[in-house]
Amino acid sequence: MPYTVTTDYTGRQIDLQAFRGSQRPTGQFKIELSLTKDGSSQQVAGIQKLVQRYVNILLTRAGDVHFDQNNGSSFFVDIRIGGVYTGEQLLHSFVFANAGTIAQLQAEDANPDYGTAQPDEMIADARLLSSLFDNATGLLNLRIWLRSRTGDSVTFIVPVGA
Repeated sequence: MPYTVTTDYTGRQIDLQAFRGSQRPTGQFKIELSLTKDGSSQQVAGIQKLVQRYVNILLTRAGDVHFDQNNGSSFFVDIRIGGVYTGEQLLHSFVFANAGTIAQLQAEDANPDYGTAQPDEMIADARLLSSLFDNATGLLNLRIWLRSRTGDSVTFIVPVGA
């Protein structure tokens, strides 16, 4: 199911857009950092907020968040230290990091200290569809599918510098 863009922020906690998606001809989008000094960042909610939260946890090294040492995963570390040489090793690392990321998102959503989460901002499932190493840029491009609890789903590409 294609996702809908949330425009009604009534009763929602909103996040600033940390990642920008650039459209691809296939309807997928590529995640790019978009925080700016000039204040031109936008607000995000709905599945866009969910994607942002997901990518943030997946690519944050576990233990790097001072106030929450359990936040993050080992995925980025596995790639950076050269622990991933084959597609099978990449899939293995992603499967474990993905399960941990989903569990962290679900724990945040259930925590009343974080406010009431909207169903379209709550994760149901995420999967690695494919990966491709781009020799020209040195980036590992991960094609990920994510579904919210409302059934909205989106496919996006996350470039990871190795």
